[in-house]
Amino acid sequence: MVNYKTEAGKPFPMGASLVKDGVQFVAECKNKDCGVILKNIKTSQVIKIPFDSSNKVGNIASIIVKYIEYDKYVYKFYDGLKDFADPYAGLIVGNEKFGVKKDNYELYSAIVSQDYDWTSDKKPSIPFEDSILYLLHVRGFSAHQSSKVTNKGTVQGIIQKIPYLKELGITTLELMPAYEFEEYDRVEFSENGISSSSNIGDKDKINYWGYKEGFYYAPKASYCATSNPVKEFKDFVHTLHENNLEAVMQFYFPDTVKEYRIYEILKFWLVNFRIDGFHLKGNKIPFAYIANDPLFSDTKLFYDYIPENEIYDAAFVPETKNLSFYSDSFMYQMRKVLKGDEDTLKDLVYFTRFAPQKSANVNFITNYYGFTLNDLVS
Repeated sequence: MVNYKTEAGKPFPMGASLVKDGVQFVAECKNKDCGVILKNIKTSQVIKIPFDSSNKVGNIASIIVKYIEYDKYVYKFYDGLKDFADPYAGLIVGNEKFGVKKDNYELYSAIVSQDYDWTSDKKPSIPFEDSILYLLHVRGFSAHQSSKVTNKGTVQGIIQKIPYLKELGITTLELMPAYEFEEYDRVEFSENGISSSSNIGDKDKINYWGYKEGFYYAPKASYCATSNPVKEFKDFVHTLHENNLEAVMQFYFPDTVKEYRIYEILKFWLVNFRIDGFHLKGNKIPFAYIANDPLFSDTKLFYDYIPENEIYDAAFVPETKNLSFYSDSFMYQMRKVLKGDEDTLKDLVYFTRFAPQKSANVNFITNYYGFTLNDLVS
């Protein structure tokens, strides 16, 4: 028997947040029958707590559950016949082993604190003209035995390679998607009006890269070596900073992700994880809105298009640049030059001299798609 008490909550913030003597749960619910499911980590006992429909604001429902030991439970929401892990959760449980899943596995959310001592942390704030970026996949960078690190395929594996990275002259690490995502796509089907998830299916169809909608507020647990990915990822960023290295994260947002959510997600990682920059990928990025927020004024923001006229007044030139073009234009032109294509000199001169007045520009000739660094040296 679990003794708890419920109270009316507020429609913000989304997800689970610690309040006095309890936890507030907030979720988007379109059905009258909706609520939160708590599962005891040790006993697997399940408690189903419905939201009070009279306390909904729009489609946002909330409740405060008091006097419950939150660290002994994981949770998910239900909305009608559908249940789902919290998309705003700071930690996802059930996806800790990369590519290793049982059929019909379940994901739950964990209630975590974002408290961390950043007192001694100092962001490197390296100017663009002095920056050398190294783009890597957290798992792929050290998963092979040749990496000679412990905790292979994790952020701790990267930490052990810091001397090597600094020897190369690297100043800034850019991580491919390192937020939580499912490597296998779940196929939804309808049977007698009931929506259900299929088995994980063909194990060859694994999404290794992570360019899909994910649980954007949670570090990817399988990229961490400990049972506390939130603290481990913060330790990782803190260690990079101690070595005068920057941490830039790629975020891919498909068209299904609303613009207001994109802004909130980046703000969350900036404030809670002290990320130095974001490489934004997607068609509906509210780039001008983000760039105009003074909170991001010293954060590097990379995108394939910089709408300078929506961000700066015509005569204004920023003293310190924090925005940068990150497109394939230079890459494709340099590949033509390497191949010896005719009539490439004019474009080569243009792209090598391209230096925007109000923003920076990233030049590269290899990438993880098409023509890699391994291809170049081979």
